[in-house]
Amino acid sequence: MALEVVGGAVMSAFLQAVFEKMASPEVREFIRGKKLTQGLLNKLEIMLLSVNVVLDDAEEKQISNSAVKHWLEKLKESVYDADDLLDEIKTEALSRKLEVEAAGSSTSQVQERISSSHGAFDKSVLPKIHEVVDRLNIISQQKDVLNLKAHSSNKTSHTLPSTSLEWHEWSYNEEGKEAFPKLCQLRLLECPKLTRILPLDYFPKLETLEMRSANVEFLTISQESELLSISKLDIYFCPNFVCFSNGVLHAPHLTKISIWGCKKLRSLPEQMHTLLPSLRNLWIVDCPELESFPEGGLPSELSSLYIRSCKKLIANRMQWGLGRLTSLVDLALSFEECEEVGAFPEEGLLPPPLTTLSIIDMSNLKTMDGRGLRQLICLERLTIWRCPELQCLPVEGLPASLSHLSIRSCPLLKLRCQRQTGEDWTKIAHIPNIEIEWEEI
Repeated sequence: MALEVVGGAVMSAFLQAVFEKMASPEVREFIRGKKLTQGLLNKLEIMLLSVNVVLDDAEEKQISNSAVKHWLEKLKESVYDADDLLDEIKTEALSRKLEVEAAGSSTSQVQERISSSHGAFDKSVLPKIHEVVDRLNIISQQKDVLNLKAHSSNKTSHTLPSTSLEWHEWSYNEEGKEAFPKLCQLRLLECPKLTRILPLDYFPKLETLEMRSANVEFLTISQESELLSISKLDIYFCPNFVCFSNGVLHAPHLTKISIWGCKKLRSLPEQMHTLLPSLRNLWIVDCPELESFPEGGLPSELSSLYIRSCKKLIANRMQWGLGRLTSLVDLALSFEECEEVGAFPEEGLLPPPLTTLSIIDMSNLKTMDGRGLRQLICLERLTIWRCPELQCLPVEGLPASLSHLSIRSCPLLKLRCQRQTGEDWTKIAHIPNIEIEWEEI
């Protein structure tokens, strides 16, 4: 476990996390052999390093210089965007890895598939990298105009010694409340004996919390407390994590929640539709005991939802209330290990504003419901992966708004979607970008 207490530079710890993601095996494998992508990420790293060295100076000067304060705000936005972009790349790389491993491929084949070109994703991610690099280039140049300098300071970041394997409990008392008044990033990694941490309101400036491979059962928040700073919450592979201790998480600026591999998770925060008004991204993966969303449903501003390997939750999908989520544009669903699905998507299940729909691992799906798809008048991207029993596309065809279609590991559908000769070709001929089994047709 590495606990970073950020002093002068509020962004230093977050930048460190971005650097770690850039050096991660998933990102390295993804860019292997892609000169353009690798070059852009190298530029991104150089620019982040160039601004990192002046952060302490900027933190001091922002108090009396509004231009420097504005510069820090713009930098923060761009760094968060870079972090989200790296999350996208890591997720795509992991998805490719899982797919080829499931097919029994060798290690070299896995590495080759991760780094291989995938037209739709590569085309979507490159402009985003360009945009972030261009913004950071401008921000980096502005540091000279603002006369920001690299200098040593008494305010430093500290790292506590690694104690991950021995740490059992984070002891505290009421007198120690707000003992970490400047901590903005907390990462608890590989702490298998850790069963308890401080209440989150002990960190009034906390922006990012990542907890991975710990045995913590609850995240505690004192009654009536409001987490004003936290924007990102990641909980990975915590086998005993059940819920938030008092059921409530009041975090008005929280934009992203990712929960992976929490086998005992039974509930999400209550009243999240009102207490998490800024939530944009929600990822729930491999949480088999989670049965439903809280009463009141999901926050109205949610724009991206990914649910995979949540058997009980998927079984209750018609109670999700997605139809009222007018901001939801990106939805990915995996029905792994679920009972037989007659037809999908059921009429009324999905919101009309949806622009991206991914249907993954529906091993028993045989048909698609044309009535449910016909409602998606804004749909631009449709992904259908690993649906081996899916026999054909709907008689009504696919939405006219589609611009990208990706089909993988759907042998019956593959035959029917061959250019000119496939029985379903006329249903997809209007789509400009079609990818079947990794190849554009």
